[in-house]
Amino acid sequence: MSSERIRAVRLACSTVAVFAFVGVSFAESLICENPRREYNLVYDQGEAEVLINPDSAKVAWPVTSSLMDDRQHVVMVELGREGMTAQIHIRPFQKVDIFSRGELIQTDACYSAADAATNVQPRPLLSVARFSSFEVETAVVQDLTKCPKPKLSRDVGMPDLWGCVFPGAEVLKLFVNEDGKGGVKNVKIMWNDWTRDNGYGIHADRKIAMSWISALATRYAPHSVEAVVRAFKGTRDVTIDGDGYQLVFSYSKGPAIDERLLSITSE
Repeated sequence: MSSERIRAVRLACSTVAVFAFVGVSFAESLICENPRREYNLVYDQGEAEVLINPDSAKVAWPVTSSLMDDRQHVVMVELGREGMTAQIHIRPFQKVDIFSRGELIQTDACYSAADAATNVQPRPLLSVARFSSFEVETAVVQDLTKCPKPKLSRDVGMPDLWGCVFPGAEVLKLFVNEDGKGGVKNVKIMWNDWTRDNGYGIHADRKIAMSWISALATRYAPHSVEAVVRAFKGTRDVTIDGDGYQLVFSYSKGPAIDERLLSITSE
């Protein structure tokens, strides 16, 4: 083979390699809706900002971190106001969760801008919520409750289990159960409400329990927070339909302990 032919082949291979490398990075574009307006969100992988309505405005959300694997793609951003952050879910579900000082205050449903451009019927903007991946959901629950000593249990052949037992009296317990496929089966919070003094006083850790319940309700039933808190304080079984979730409270009275259990599943 002539030297010119060899150089031509090398150049062709190099060109293909360059195009393959450039193709790794691409922009994600979502159309989202909040109670006030519809907006376009654009994120180019690896960039430091997420652009909002790039064709008509100069709004950008700084990226603080991102999570992307074969199951999900989630980008965490700051919204430019103190304590305000958001999680942009690009896949498998498309939505924007907005937080104020760690508490979920709003969820904006989204769909792919590419679907609109190709006339593919998008999912309704007001589609129901679903659990995020196990990894993302446990991070959100941790952030909401500020659990001081979270523990992740991984046993061969068994789904993962994230748990938190509040230290001291150890009467308040929070669990996120994996479904065995990287998703979430359920979230459970149990408070062993002592009606007799076991050394930590009666109703030990009541304040923390109510704080955790309120935080979880803000995420899973944002329009029924008061109803969830009221149910957890009560003495009868109650089922509450949240925004895409079902919250089931069960009450069991014992001689010295009232067991209060809230189970959260995706509808």
